[in-house]
Formats: sequence, C-alpha cells, structure tokens
Amino acid sequence: ANFIITSAFHGTVFSIMFEKNFYALKLGDGADSRIEQLLRTFNLDYHLVDLDNAAYEEQNTNYAVIKEMIRNRAELSRGFLIDAINK
Repeated sequence: ANFIITSAFHGTVFSIMFEKNFYALKLGDGADSRIEQLLRTFNLDYHLVDLDNAAYEEQNTNYAVIKEMIRNRAELSRGFLIDAINK
C-alpha cells in the first residue's frame, strides 16, 4: 500500500516498520493509549488523527531517524537482558 489508515496498534507498528505513509485514527475507546505512546516515543504524534477534530497536516516522515531510534532502543533492551541473565 502507498498509504495506510488504521485504528489498530499493530497496523501502526507495521506502518512504521515498513516505512509507509500512514495515519492512525484515535477512536476514543480506551484502546488508543498504546498507539499514542508508540507515536510519542518516536515523535510521530502528527500521525494521530482525532475523529472528533479531523484537522491534520500531511507531513513526510524521516524514517532514517526513526530506524536509528529503534536501533538504539533495541541495543538498550539487549543490554538490559544480558545484564539480567548474568545476575
């Protein structure tokens, strides 16, 4: 797909992983918090569209920066696991 519109956490994750243009819909049903946290973590808040306030701006995402952020977090996670196993 060239553009993704999703209300699902996993749809959001896969959109980021596969470097797609996307919007995540905020449904206000309480399940949005994981999507919101994920987008905040990678400074992608502008991909969240609130259906009660459907104004949004299309922006290009620099996935090179996002991939580096993911690599850094993965390295921290590996370090934590190795330390936990060695204790």
